[in-house]
Amino acid sequence: MTDAEKTAIIEGIKNGIRSLWFSVFPVILMGINTTTGEFNIDFKVVWAVVIVGILTAIDGIMYEWGKVSKNDTIKKGLSFGV
Repeated sequence: MTDAEKTAIIEGIKNGIRSLWFSVFPVILMGINTTTGEFNIDFKVVWAVVIVGILTAIDGIMYEWGKVSKNDTIKKGLSFGV
């Protein structure tokens, strides 16, 4: 594995972490009752958002890696170019 491929994978992971943070954080904030200060977080929703975020991160990693390795099949990612 070349340095460019390693860098692409790291960039994909960083983008995945960013997308997970920006998708999970609002869902958790919505579970806080500002009047009473109680937490009422629906973890089914949180886990659904996490799963979609993980799939998005995998897709981003595949795209970045495919872009560097000039492999159009990998570059399409999980969406297969749709």
